[in-house]
Amino acid sequence: IQTPRGDAAHGDVILKLRSADSPEAAERAYIDAIAVDQANIDSLLEKTAGNSNDADIARFAADTLTAVKKHEDSARQLASK
Repeated sequence: IQTPRGDAAHGDVILKLRSADSPEAAERAYIDAIAVDQANIDSLLEKTAGNSNDADIARFAADTLTAVKKHEDSARQLASK
């Protein structure tokens, strides 16, 4: 199975989705991947908001972080089911 160009982690997710033996297993792999991605985005935005030398970028990161935290909470709740 060929995976699209991108980082190794997303390639692994695609392989898990393609090799899932049921719709439920594919859904679980997808939800788990979303939870990890949301946590990574959250971390990146927090670092950017606190450490950027560009005020516009820091403000964008801080403003976006609120919405991302809500998405991360939702993803975590889905993943825990």
